[in-house]
Amino acid sequence: MSNENILLARIERLERRLEQLETNARPRTAWSTYALGVVLVALVLGAAAVPSGATAQDEKQPAARELTCSKLTVVDADGKARMILAANAQGGIVTILNAKEQRVAVLDCDNVGGVVKLYSHQDKRLLIIGGNKDGCQINVCDPDGNVRAYLGTDAAKEGYLTLRNNQNKTAVYCGNDDDGGLMRVSGPDGKERVFLGVGNKQGDGLLMLYGTDGKRRHWIGSDEDQSSHLIYVKDGVLQHDIRGGKTGSYHSMMTKDGTSIIATIGASNDTSEGIMRLNTTAGKTQAYLGSNKNGTGGLLLLNTPQDSSRIVIGIDANGVGFGEGRDADNVVRRSMR
Repeated sequence: MSNENILLARIERLERRLEQLETNARPRTAWSTYALGVVLVALVLGAAAVPSGATAQDEKQPAARELTCSKLTVVDADGKARMILAANAQGGIVTILNAKEQRVAVLDCDNVGGVVKLYSHQDKRLLIIGGNKDGCQINVCDPDGNVRAYLGTDAAKEGYLTLRNNQNKTAVYCGNDDDGGLMRVSGPDGKERVFLGVGNKQGDGLLMLYGTDGKRRHWIGSDEDQSSHLIYVKDGVLQHDIRGGKTGSYHSMMTKDGTSIIATIGASNDTSEGIMRLNTTAGKTQAYLGSNKNGTGGLLLLNTPQDSSRIVIGIDANGVGFGEGRDADNVVRRSMR
């Protein structure tokens, strides 16, 4: 009921009261008339003072639907702040406080988007969830507030995970490159020791181990043609090449500078034979032990440093053993049959 209706109802009741007084045989005094006028004035003033939004007592009061303020602080029974709603230059900010009125959680904005921050009771950051120019990022901190783990997206819009040691050096990195997924593991100095990923052009799996000098020690990988294990020494010099594939299986040993093969033991798929080659430091065959290509039996070759055969020992097509001594023109000078 509006204030106007309330006022009209009160006036109607007053008029009925006046009619009753007029029919009363007892003479009215000036005092009673004055009192009645005072009541009328009070009723009018009281009704006018009622707010336009007021309702009758028998009607339900509507609940407040909106609160507008620049800052709101929620307190506990002792009047201590527990939650603060405010604003900053980027937008709104919500701060939750512990029993000592220290911040333990903050929800606010930065130039990229929303940010969630969790703090210890020593006011050290523990967790930060937010964003950067590349996307979302999660930072996990140690009790001293130092970031020890990252989970997010990189400039290529791909996910990555980084773990850091107590020296603030990267210990583990998991992510992607042009070939596929990868993992890098580093030592206490932050230098890479292990690479686990995919070979070139999205090929097979690849494993590389590094020394403290940052040079390769092992390379294990494969492609469509073969699987390989390369072994290096200090300064990344190749010393052993172990591989197997379409052409056969071989173990080759290198010179100390890694430029030439000095020994090979293997099995050829082309001739279905086991072989051994001993070479000079220049990579020329000095001795060969295998079998004749015509399949007649074993063959031994002793060569000059220029890879020219001088002694040939083998089995001929008739199954007879022979030995030959040859000159520089590969002419047999001595023969034993």
